[in-house]
Order: sequence, then C-alpha cells, then structure tokens
Amino acid sequence: MRRLPVFFLIDVSESMVGDPITNVNTGIRKIISTLKSNPMALETAYISIIIFAGKAKLVSPLTEILQFSPPELFIGGGTALGNGMNCLMDEMEKQVQKTTYEQKGDWKPLIFVFTDGAPTDNVTPAITRWNSKFKTKANLIAISIGKQADTTVLAKFTDNVIIFDNATAESYLTFFEWVSASIETKSMNIAAGSDDFQLPQMDQMILQKEDIYNPKSDHDERVAILLSRCQQTKKPYLIKYLKRSANKYITDGAYTISEDYFGLTDEGKSSTIGTEDIDTVPSCPECGQTAIAYCGCGHLFCIGHEGKNTCPWCNHEVIVEYSGGFDISKTQG
Repeated sequence: MRRLPVFFLIDVSESMVGDPITNVNTGIRKIISTLKSNPMALETAYISIIIFAGKAKLVSPLTEILQFSPPELFIGGGTALGNGMNCLMDEMEKQVQKTTYEQKGDWKPLIFVFTDGAPTDNVTPAITRWNSKFKTKANLIAISIGKQADTTVLAKFTDNVIIFDNATAESYLTFFEWVSASIETKSMNIAAGSDDFQLPQMDQMILQKEDIYNPKSDHDERVAILLSRCQQTKKPYLIKYLKRSANKYITDGAYTISEDYFGLTDEGKSSTIGTEDIDTVPSCPECGQTAIAYCGCGHLFCIGHEGKNTCPWCNHEVIVEYSGGFDISKTQG
C-alpha cells in the first residue's frame, strides 16, 4: 500500500520553554487522537517527528497512525533551522519509498515545520539543498508560532508560510485541529486517487510570503535565557526573560528541563547579559531557593544564603557573597 508520509519538524529551542512546549505536546497528542478516528487517515498516513534546537534529532521514525505513540518533546539550546531541515531531508531520503519499475512509491510527503524564532545557524546550504532536490517532491507548510519567527527565511523553503499569533491554550487546540484537518484532507484526496493538496482555512491564520532573506543574529534577542542547576537536586533548569525595551528583560519564569537538553544544544555559541538588564530572579523550580550564584567554572546554580555552597556543576565548594552588577552567560534562546 502506498503511504502518506507526514513529517513534523518542531522547534524546541529555549524560547519554547514553559507553556509553548506544553501546548505543542498536547497538540501533537490531539492530532494523533483525531487521525486514529479517521478511516482514510488510518489507511494511508504515517507520522514522523524530528525536533531541532542547536542540533536536530529524529525522535519518531515513520510509523503508521494506529501504532504511533506521541513522544514527550524536550527543550534544547539554539534555533538551528538549517540543521533541522538537513535532518528532515536526510530522513526523507531514508524513509520515503521511491517509485520503481516493480511498484509505485509513497505519496508526496506532507511536512509541517513549527518555529518561534530566527535561525541561529547558517541556513543557506539547507535552502539550496531543499529547493534543488526536495521542494517539488513534498508539500511543506511552515508555521511561525507568534510573529517573531523569520518568515523571510521560511518563505525560501515554501510558499505556504503561516503565522499563528494567538497562543492561548484554547487557540492551540483549534490550531492543531486545523493541522489534523490538513492531513485528513490530503488523505481524502489520496483515496480519490489524487496527490493534490490545498490548505484548509482558519481565522487565526495569516498566509504570507516574504521575498528577501536578511540574516539575523545567532542569538534570539526576544528572550534572555539563563541555564542553571539546582544545588540540592542537581537538576538543570532554565530561567526565561522576555524583552520589554531596548535592553530590559522581565521575568517569565523558571522551568526544570531534562538532561536531554545538552544533546540538542550547540554549546560552542554563547553570549553574555548584564545583571542590570534583567529584573528579579525567580525561585528555583526544584527546591524553591530564591537566588543564583555564578561559579568560577562559568555556570549558575541556585542559593538560599551567603557563605559556603557547593556548585552542582563542578562539585567545588565556593564562598558566595552578594555583589553588584556583573555579566553572566546566556544561552542562544
């Protein structure tokens, strides 16, 4: 049987920490639940999920709907769209069955790219590779979660660039219902013997195409993300700040992350931010301590008092003293 390969390429950069990644995890489960109740989708659709941050990773190879179990997505550092697209193309070459003299290959793949920021890597080689070898062989829909993604770059991959700028929990569910409808529509066309594809309409979406590619910073300037560890549990967590003026960032929250974060992070890229540019430090999500210290090993960890503390990164005992402003390392966002 000819399959309909459906690939999800999902941005799990640090700016997605908190509600965004929670809503995406919920949405993917909703999509799979919806498709499992659709006979046409059950017959044809196979799902694959790839995530990208500073690096890209295949988390689910192409699997038929009935057997597919949605993975729990996790956060990484950076927004390397070029790495993500190259991983997608590598997997398409491996997983999509080509037409031979003996049999017809898979139907034209349906691809959804979700991102909320500008690329932090050189995406030009991936653009060239996609347009020369893959663009005519797949239907790609690029979705900007919010208005901050670089739609100019996304438009270099596809004419279908969608802005989703109503990020409440309810609107996320409506949005993922639209994604499900897109897959169901494609499945219906296949049942009728057609490989055509058209996007369903949705009030919260705005379709647009950009024509000029303007390279941006290799850091997401909309947010400032600090990486820390809990001194007591040694678990890593992210402190997220949102930009509100030229150099001022307000607290969004602190979120525990898994150790898998480091496998998706390009640790070669870093920058700094002054403590005077950020407001209050949120409590550690693990132990509730209300301050952070900067160890000589170059990492942050939570503290509750001055005096002797043990850095959970290097395990050295350090003397902590409260001081004025200083620069600390921030992640790519």
